[in-house]
Amino acid sequence: MKMSAARAVGVFAVSIVLLFACEPSKATAQRRPSRATARQLVLEAYEPPSQQKRVVATNPSKQVITRTIRDLRWSDITFVVLRLDDRNWIEASGSRSDGFSVKFARNGKERVSESAPTLDEIVALFQSYVANDGRWERMVKWQ
Repeated sequence: MKMSAARAVGVFAVSIVLLFACEPSKATAQRRPSRATARQLVLEAYEPPSQQKRVVATNPSKQVITRTIRDLRWSDITFVVLRLDDRNWIEASGSRSDGFSVKFARNGKERVSESAPTLDEIVALFQSYVANDGRWERMVKWQ
């Protein structure tokens, strides 16, 4: 079947319009987070006596963070970690009798809090870390 030149041009024009209509614009593509840059945080708890890792939640909400930290017994050394990956995380540890400590790692470099935070401060630090707002870095002094 032969196609006239006018019809061929029309089909070509429709193909071009469909191609551009289906392809996302650069502006749209820039607004969507790529899988490589999307943050996937995992909240973990390590409780006595076994200190076995328990995954509490992935990308926890403020409410989950608050409930998890407050519901831990903290009667003996306990850990709670909010982990982006093995080189980037924030961790609180301690007990009610011995006090608490917070440390974090950024690109594998670890820093620890200069003073013992309260449970309320630990909750605020973890919530800020999840929000990725940078406030957690200024909430306590780091060594």
